[in-house]
Amino acid sequence: MFSNLQKFAAKFRVPSQHELEMRYLNESRDIYDLEYRSRQIDNGHFRGRR
Repeated sequence: MFSNLQKFAAKFRVPSQHELEMRYLNESRDIYDLEYRSRQIDNGHFRGRR
């Protein structure tokens, strides 16, 4: 019963910033897109900072 409650609660958990960044990087199509996305994260554009 407790495991069902954990599964239910996990569906409403907000992903961490690291998880969002990794998901964004994993969606890259090739090495050039990966490098571009990596630079965006390093420069803070992904987090909304400029």
